[in-house]
Amino acid sequence: MAERKIEKKKRKFEDESGQFQSEWENFYFFIHVKGNHSISTAKSYNLKTHFEQKHGEIDKFTVGERKAKLQSWKNNLTSQQYIFHNQTAQSNDIVGASFRLPHIIGNNMKPFTVQLPQLKKYVQKN
Repeated sequence: MAERKIEKKKRKFEDESGQFQSEWENFYFFIHVKGNHSISTAKSYNLKTHFEQKHGEIDKFTVGERKAKLQSWKNNLTSQQYIFHNQTAQSNDIVGASFRLPHIIGNNMKPFTVQLPQLKKYVQKN
């Protein structure tokens, strides 16, 4: 008689529909703004364990100090994200300009050896 193997379906985090809960921010300082570590799954136990192992010294702070520390880390994270966002936007603008200039020159049927004053005239038109 042929044996039939029963395959166990692996559980995936996406299937569990784990959701971030806003109170985790105050309890465990999560969205993780200190140390730039990542947590594999957003479950309360995992966050609590990570917080106790990596950032146990924060438990000694008063509520006001905790809020101030959290806000300072959030501001630091926001400033880092702002820097990267600006760099990306600037790079995108440069790439866009590198495509527009040859397009403008080609539409005006001028050779690529156009002098700078003439190029400014074409760019300002478009």
